[in-house]
Amino acid sequence: MNLQQQASALFEDQKQTWPLLGENWKGLAFANLRVVEFPGFTIRVQFNPKRITSSAARVDRDSIARRKCFLCPENRPPEERHVPFGSGYEILCNPFPIFNEHFTIARREHTPQVIDTEFGNLLYLSRELPELVVFYNAPNCGASAPDHMHFQAGNRGFMPIEEEIGTLKERYGGSYVRMKRPGRNTARYYPGTDRHAKGQEPAWSWPWMTGFADLSFWNLKRWGFWDLLLT
Repeated sequence: MNLQQQASALFEDQKQTWPLLGENWKGLAFANLRVVEFPGFTIRVQFNPKRITSSAARVDRDSIARRKCFLCPENRPPEERHVPFGSGYEILCNPFPIFNEHFTIARREHTPQVIDTEFGNLLYLSRELPELVVFYNAPNCGASAPDHMHFQAGNRGFMPIEEEIGTLKERYGGSYVRMKRPGRNTARYYPGTDRHAKGQEPAWSWPWMTGFADLSFWNLKRWGFWDLLLT
């Protein structure tokens, strides 16, 4: 079986063998969903009481220091199983699902929740799990395990951004091009979609130093480029 088939088989098995997941998965049938429309994008709000343990988890520094990390293998319940992925990751079933299939892909080792060096694994996962949307929650953006590197994945067709990505990119985003020159690589940003192909001059450029890390939006914000990207 390929990785997608292994993940789906794991979820089906864990619904039967892990009572916590099985009960909370059944609770999805009683969750309420509200769609809120905004100019150019949509938000779907899910009221799901079965997720209260995860949604209301305390993630302040003191609380994190006092509790055992539930993503570390030694702290997981005996019913929880996994599928290995790549070098050092494990695909786990999320016991508090918001998707019909909801996974947590965690580093086996306890390493910080920092995306900068993990873009390659994120892209690799997206390719190997074509029926799922793979995403990352930063420590200050709702992650219930802000101290342990992990991604999440859920079945396609649920998140509005899947249908809106083209519009959002056209309105707020742009294209990046890696320019190879003798002795120096440069990353350039072009507002809009694929305008660099039409001979338009870039809005700005800067040295390309460490691959994906320097093109992360976190670094754009840190360097002060984020406001420029939105103009």
